[in-house]
Amino acid sequence: MDKDGERVIVPSRLHQFSLLHRPPPNGIQGTSVSKLSTDLIEVALRADRQHTHSMISDEIFTHVKHRDELLNAGVSDATLSSKVRKGELYRLRPGVYCNEQWWLGLKYYERYRAHIFAVFLANPETIFTHLAAATLHGLAILNVPELIDVHTRVQSRGRGTLIRKHYSSTPVSSVQTYESGLRATSVIRTVVDCARFLPHKDAVVVADSALNQGLASYDVLAAALQQVSGWGYIKCRRVAETMSPHAESPGETLLRLILVDAGLPWPDEQIQVEVRGKSFRIDLGYKHLKIALEFDGNIKYTEFGARVDQENLERYRESLLQNEGWIFRRYRWTDVRQRPHQIVKEIKRVIEQQQRMYGTEEKQPV
Repeated sequence: MDKDGERVIVPSRLHQFSLLHRPPPNGIQGTSVSKLSTDLIEVALRADRQHTHSMISDEIFTHVKHRDELLNAGVSDATLSSKVRKGELYRLRPGVYCNEQWWLGLKYYERYRAHIFAVFLANPETIFTHLAAATLHGLAILNVPELIDVHTRVQSRGRGTLIRKHYSSTPVSSVQTYESGLRATSVIRTVVDCARFLPHKDAVVVADSALNQGLASYDVLAAALQQVSGWGYIKCRRVAETMSPHAESPGETLLRLILVDAGLPWPDEQIQVEVRGKSFRIDLGYKHLKIALEFDGNIKYTEFGARVDQENLERYRESLLQNEGWIFRRYRWTDVRQRPHQIVKEIKRVIEQQQRMYGTEEKQPV
């Protein structure tokens, strides 16, 4: 598990796996996608709409203001222009402003959220899609984009500042509206859109996040991805085959994909181990070979950006497990981002080493 986040929200009901040309992690048995009807997907879409709070913070609501609101408060256009020139106000987009010092203190992903809210203030009818919708739903994003994804009818023309338009000839059938008035495609639709549009690893991070937080059922999401036709359908099927509800951070997702893409056996995830009366959990690995793989990062799907120092506990846990024959390998962002081939070579050597001691049964390559 990440040592930088303490609380992890686990879905109350374990999601069933259904796309199983690979061994289901943790022995979960699945059902056929063909048995899932369109009605079941629509039920999930309706459930999506019950969520009412977006991931736009109260702080952003407080600091980002539309010109009309400022004019009503007695601030003139001349004053706004003057404050922008003096560096007191920052113009996020035409007609939308915030305090410049506040803006400079934001992290990159907080600035992205502020831009989303600015787009909403400029046009409250906007329907956010893809990564913008994922952000509103609180889903993890591997690479924060520069542009805000929005839905646009085909007849729409023109370019918007920092806007990426996704054209459609038909209205979006599953829109989730938050209490603030922000509108986004449903969680299921958002994951499907990301699967069609994004690189594979980025899309799986979004899908894993939705599953891990219990915002989507594995079976329903898998069926939705499998039913995509036309452009991007192959990418959607690949996401369905490689997503998992057990990954608790983007780093765990990337580490798993590195192994699977290299043809290594699908790893066990969130492994529970009992040692000397104590119960420990390992991010992923191969339990029958006593191989533990840990991702050390600073992002949790359910605590984006939170950090909790658990180094002493981690060292104690690792020492106990090593005394029982476990081999640990830890990886960081630089490892999964920049040296995936070295990770594969290292884990292959460890697997071969442990197989000589414990045998080769149980796990098969995907």
